[in-house]
Amino acid sequence: MLYELGNELQTRFNRMGDMQDLNKCVVNMQQAVDLVPDNYPHKVVMLTDLGNAIVYRFKRLGDIQDLNDAVVKIQQAVHSTPNNHPDKARMLNNLGTTLQNRFHRQDDINDLNDAVNYMQQSLDLTPDNHPSKAIRLDSLGNTLLLQFGRLGNILDLNEAIVKKKQAVDLTLDGHPHKARMLFNLGIALQSQFRRLGDIHDINEAVAKMQQAIDLTNNDHPDRTTMLITLGSALRMRFDRLGALRDLNDAVVVIQQAVILMPDDHSDKARVLNELGNALDSRFNRLGDIEDLNNALVNMQQAVDLTPDDDYLDKADRLTSLGIALKNRFDRLADIRDLNDAISKKKQAVYLTPDDHPNKVIMLRNLGMAFRTRFERLGDVRDLNEAVIKIQQAVKLTADDHPDMAGMLSTLGNTLSSRFQRLGFMQDLNEVVANMKQAVNLMPNVHPDKALMLTNLSVSLAKRFDKLGDIQDLNEAEIKMKEAANLIPDDHPLKAHYLYTLGLTLKTRFEKLGNVEDINAAVANIQQSVGLTPGNHSDQAARLLNLGKTLVVQAHTAPQSNSNSVATCALSYLSAAACVPVGHIGIKFEAAYRWADLALEINDPSIFNAYTTAIHLISQLAWPANLIEDRHFEIMDVKSLISNAAVWAIQSGQCALAAEWFEQGCSVIWAQLLQLRTSFEELKKKYPKHDNELKTLEKLWYITNSPSTEKDFHELAEQRERLIAEIPELKYLLLPKPFTELSKAARHGPVIMLVVNSEQAHALVLLPGLADDSVHIALPHVNDEKLQDLYFVLNKVIQGSSPDLRALDELSYRLKIKISPNQSQNATNLFQRILFILWETVAKPIIEKLRLTTQKLTRIWWCSTGSFSFLPIHAAGDYSLNAEPGSKLADYVISSYTPSVTGLLQAQNSVPDVSGELKMFAISQPYADGQPAISGVEQEVKHIQEHAGKFVSIETLIGDAVTLEKVKEKMKSHDWAHFACHGTQDSNKPLESALLLGGSAKLTINDIISLKLPPKGLAFLSACQTATGDEKLSAEAVHLAAGMLSAGYCSVIGTMWSISDSHAPQVADNVYRYLFQDGKNDVNQSAEALHYAVQSLQKDGNASYATWVPFIHVGV
Repeated sequence: MLYELGNELQTRFNRMGDMQDLNKCVVNMQQAVDLVPDNYPHKVVMLTDLGNAIVYRFKRLGDIQDLNDAVVKIQQAVHSTPNNHPDKARMLNNLGTTLQNRFHRQDDINDLNDAVNYMQQSLDLTPDNHPSKAIRLDSLGNTLLLQFGRLGNILDLNEAIVKKKQAVDLTLDGHPHKARMLFNLGIALQSQFRRLGDIHDINEAVAKMQQAIDLTNNDHPDRTTMLITLGSALRMRFDRLGALRDLNDAVVVIQQAVILMPDDHSDKARVLNELGNALDSRFNRLGDIEDLNNALVNMQQAVDLTPDDDYLDKADRLTSLGIALKNRFDRLADIRDLNDAISKKKQAVYLTPDDHPNKVIMLRNLGMAFRTRFERLGDVRDLNEAVIKIQQAVKLTADDHPDMAGMLSTLGNTLSSRFQRLGFMQDLNEVVANMKQAVNLMPNVHPDKALMLTNLSVSLAKRFDKLGDIQDLNEAEIKMKEAANLIPDDHPLKAHYLYTLGLTLKTRFEKLGNVEDINAAVANIQQSVGLTPGNHSDQAARLLNLGKTLVVQAHTAPQSNSNSVATCALSYLSAAACVPVGHIGIKFEAAYRWADLALEINDPSIFNAYTTAIHLISQLAWPANLIEDRHFEIMDVKSLISNAAVWAIQSGQCALAAEWFEQGCSVIWAQLLQLRTSFEELKKKYPKHDNELKTLEKLWYITNSPSTEKDFHELAEQRERLIAEIPELKYLLLPKPFTELSKAARHGPVIMLVVNSEQAHALVLLPGLADDSVHIALPHVNDEKLQDLYFVLNKVIQGSSPDLRALDELSYRLKIKISPNQSQNATNLFQRILFILWETVAKPIIEKLRLTTQKLTRIWWCSTGSFSFLPIHAAGDYSLNAEPGSKLADYVISSYTPSVTGLLQAQNSVPDVSGELKMFAISQPYADGQPAISGVEQEVKHIQEHAGKFVSIETLIGDAVTLEKVKEKMKSHDWAHFACHGTQDSNKPLESALLLGGSAKLTINDIISLKLPPKGLAFLSACQTATGDEKLSAEAVHLAAGMLSAGYCSVIGTMWSISDSHAPQVADNVYRYLFQDGKNDVNQSAEALHYAVQSLQKDGNASYATWVPFIHVGV
């Protein structure tokens, strides 16, 4: 009675779906099984039916324990039943189905293999005329299909379709199982389409599924599952054919499934995820942000409802959520969405076994998200990670797989981004090859064909820019027109295709000069801008390029129309600079070009243009990036700042010029220095945020440590959250007003040297002058002339022969008279260079400031551009017949500072050494690839001789010098002296280093990561410790600046290589001066170096190259 009641309750559950019926069914059947002995003839049947009922409950509620219990029950029944038993085949099929369900949940390949084996045994035992033959064929087909999905063997797929077709053919049209058979065949055909890409398969799949649904009653429990799968197939067909009706139908049928499915159903997560996918696809097609937001809500619910141990479904749903989050980032540019997308996709990749077919698409999606974040933040690690992930995906994809075209296109786009950043021609050639292969593989009817053509067009245009082959450019235009013609006017990507076509036409005009091309370029980009929503993340780029294209058109237009076209261009450039969303680099370029054009046509918006550009500088060097990447982003800042400062000077606004100059002067160093004390003050003021601020502070000092990658962008998000709670954070990187800058001149004039392509000026901050700077014109020099002078100087330093005629011509252009008794040897060439600097730079400043030789004045030079590489401190007339007072050193003691902010910070951070001063010195004559230095031990002896009686000195010599020990000593000691090799890395400036022996080195990255408390003097008695990077001349990227940033308030360094024999003399005289009478005042470091160098000058054997390189930085 209990068993029969259980069967009746299950029948009613199958019809009505009431869970109370199913629970009572299980209870009654379990009681019946417990009551009968093991030898009861029908016990095996009862066990099988009990197991089946428990499986039904698992499918409804998703409790894995139910599934394990069901396996045990049905295995007991199978093992207790002889092969000739009439129910043996049914039991074997049921056991196979149950193991298949457990495999789907736990991904144990043994369960799947056993399921196939048991189902095949069941089928072999079933006669052809048996009423269950069709069901068992269908069940085996399901399991083979699952095995194909897990292992990717196409033979399993082929065999699954054969079995399912046999099952359909064996089932009469009126049979209640006909719908199920048709539906399962549709699923198999959908899988075959996914693998082979034959459009006939997806059409047939949709037809079979629709036919099955039409045969299924509205209240049937299987109807919801059928609707979900049909919606998925319709969306898949839309992805291939682009028919909007399919997409809308997919949304409708899946929404029906959501409504029909109870909240406690184990497939609820699946249906919510499918609805999210359909809405996300419709957003991509129609651009309605509400579709995307609704998709995200449904996808998040799906992830939350998926058990953690169901890791394959969890991975799939995390991937869907990650894709939708990236899509929202693409639309709204909120970095939190992108970081969240990467996090979700990383989890999905981690949860998916390496041999699972889904691994490919997950790797691709993750790679695309990394590339997008690189494009937003400029972190090269993201770009390299994107290439690695997508290359892995391509390698795992079969050549004949329909996704191969998309994989190749994605890889091409990613390599293209790396080419743009790093410039490797091999990357660009691979891009073109991958894009061409992708286009050839993609069917013409595929909705992504236009995208593939666009990608190919863009890559060909880039290669044209690099190599100049006109065939590349012509082919680019052809492909872009093909793409634009394939896209409907109402498609949200229509704007992108028109924009790209416009850029291609502009490039061809610049090459061939056909006016029709530039006019067509303007028309296409204008149409693109009109189609782009105002809050779209690409709006800034499209406005910028429309402005740039109009500028080109203005230069070709008749004079009567030229000004109106230029004014129109100005409006688009200013709009691009001021849009609320968009890449900061694009907005900065727009502001830069806005300013240049306003200056060219004398438009009154010039002040707003420069103000906008300068405000964007600190955002351009966004502290969520590695410092190396921040340097890359600001490489164009120098000329903008110089032009802005010159304009302000010419407008009579010298205080404003000083503020603007400072804002662009050593941006990264200024960030690090400014924030050093600011964070300490904030932690005191907001103690409850102490831990958060400490964590956040790491963000500003990130260099290239791989260990920081995981938290890198999360810290940036945390910064935005904290700003809402701590208002002062908002102002940390704002430009300092002139009244603050002027305080840096408390101990002597600070001279800002401003130069652009046309002119040069000095802005002088003077003690007691808090509201304005003194302007001194330097009429004989500009950036080009200073570069020419540096070129000659560099030749002299390297010992090669400069072009003497070039120096004579430069002297003539500078209006410098050449003494007829000056010979052309290297010494006199050096002498002439210093004389030119005296006449054109130093002397005008000395005269304007009315300095005298009676008392030496402390001054600080703050320079950018070509000034940064010239020894201004050594300017003078050193000829034998020179009059007294004709050298800069007769009037001043010179120091340098990377920025006024840096000097202020150093002045405010002079350590109070109330106890015994602790000093350490390293002596390391050896380094890999370098000749031994002969004088380093002598330097240490000089230190001990002059300072040993007054301070604690610790030395590290030879093999005792290690990186860890040096960093430890820098933390524990007040002063530091480095007698060793030094090197400037022109390719990676932050890898410039002090060489510690063997391959060990202390790089700028190491130094600025230390974040030391206030320290005193760092004496870098090594080569090239104050040599800047020519590409970053506004940034003072050298070891001396790094030491200042790390916490040393005073640094002695060298502009180029120094003599082994003379370096000990300089060190001897510096420490002799500093420790005379036992004093150790770090404020006298510059004075000590001044007299040490003068002493070396008096040495008849000392050439200019031996003493000129030494400079002082800081207080």
